[in-house]
Amino acid sequence: MGFDNELWDGFEVIQKQATENKAFTEKVAAWFHKRAEIERKYVKKLLSLSKATECDKGTVQGAWSTVLTQTDALAQMHILIADKFGELCENVLTEFLKSSSSERSSLTSTGKSLLKELKAADSKQQSCSDALAAAQKKQEETDAALEREKFNNNVKQVDKLTKQQASCAKATEKAEIANADATSKLEETKTRVWDAEMPLVLSNFEVRMVVEVTYSENRNGRWVILGSGSM
Repeated sequence: MGFDNELWDGFEVIQKQATENKAFTEKVAAWFHKRAEIERKYVKKLLSLSKATECDKGTVQGAWSTVLTQTDALAQMHILIADKFGELCENVLTEFLKSSSSERSSLTSTGKSLLKELKAADSKQQSCSDALAAAQKKQEETDAALEREKFNNNVKQVDKLTKQQASCAKATEKAEIANADATSKLEETKTRVWDAEMPLVLSNFEVRMVVEVTYSENRNGRWVILGSGSM
């Protein structure tokens, strides 16, 4: 089971969540960037402190040299941490967002186009249905008026309404054909969109969400974004 089965009509929900996930991923990448900057600033301060506080006097020189050495080692460790934050976290996420940008846009555009097509087909069918109802109503009113004038033996009105009745019948027939065509088109569109094209879009959305987590895990050796995609 996947998005194409469980969320077959949930494109807008999925697309909204994917957009929010993308924004979250961008914020996470920015967070790692800032964290790396903080680490590097800390390194500079440690190294500056170490160089500014040297000691070559008496029995404390050896102990103090050890403190400075450990401070330098700590600085080197934080340099490594800063580099890893950039290499294994920030760069991985930004690289994925860039590499998948085109596909994200394509899937979003396709999904929106399909929904627009469905909406247009539904609107067309509803419009034809309303037109048919109006034509039938007018024909019924004309039929009733004709019967009244026949009862009243109003020859002039009977002739007029007879012609109008024939015109209404043609209009109703035309409306019936248009409504049938629009209904058929709507059903064909629904079948194509919901059974074939939209499931493919949703399936690809799901794949892209999973890919990002897997991509981050493989490069980092641990989860960077838990259960979140970034379409």
